[in-house]
Amino acid sequence: MALSIDYSRVADNDFCVIPEDERDRSGRWMNPVTQALGFASMFIGIGEITEANAPEFYARLRAYELISGSLLQGPEGDRPLTPEDVQRHVGLRMNVSRESDAVFRKRLWDVAKDRAAYMWRSSVPTPE
Repeated sequence: MALSIDYSRVADNDFCVIPEDERDRSGRWMNPVTQALGFASMFIGIGEITEANAPEFYARLRAYELISGSLLQGPEGDRPLTPEDVQRHVGLRMNVSRESDAVFRKRLWDVAKDRAAYMWRSSVPTPE
């Protein structure tokens, strides 16, 4: 199933869309921050940003970014998503199921372990 990102419930959601005259040749129409938060929901297992869960959404997001790197990447460079980015997107909904803390922690551990293994393989010379 394809990811669906619904910003219709975000207050003053005009910033979620790039104005037509500012779109690049790729035809990208969604604000990169909005899009990054939408994709992040799949990694962190939370499908909606609410006032109540915004701190948890950000905590999971930041933990993931600390291990895997910034999800927001652009021509100006990478930058981590901020608490302000999350707060501004209260109301954002994605077709992602809510996962327990235990499931999230296991995924985070798997990502950390895979990244560490990759770093090991990349730095240790292979025997000839």
